[in-house]
Amino acid sequence: MPCNRGALGAGPGIVDIINFGGSVTYAISAGELPITDDVSFNESGQTPTIDANQTSRIFNNSAALTLTNMTLVDGLANGAANPDNSGGAIFNGVAGTVNASGGAMNDNTALHAGGAIEDASNAANAITLMNVDFFRNNAGGDTAASCTFPAQAGLA
Repeated sequence: MPCNRGALGAGPGIVDIINFGGSVTYAISAGELPITDDVSFNESGQTPTIDANQTSRIFNNSAALTLTNMTLVDGLANGAANPDNSGGAIFNGVAGTVNASGGAMNDNTALHAGGAIEDASNAANAITLMNVDFFRNNAGGDTAASCTFPAQAGLA
């Protein structure tokens, strides 16, 4: 199923909660998905995948983005300059926060930094990851080692 481009978020103070219909793959068809208001992808017991097919980054975040059991694959940040060439799956911009639990980020690429995630929020504790697997993400030409962030782990 295609995910069409458009800003996600209902408005200030309102958190959109998005539930996908099972363990299926959604292909991005028209560029990155900008997150401008708080959004939560809640997938209890399911593992849906968002696949950018190496055509764009998946999320450009400037709000509170929550991912539960989501898999993000084949994102590509290949713009001419930063920030368009950072964060293959997620670019976390000023005022953005990312909370991810479960799921994975695989085969994402950025020409500059953050094969899977690039944090440019300049805030402490802007990204929290729990039980998220990372495989074959690539930034600046270097392939990152595969790893899993265990429960209670966070990045500041």
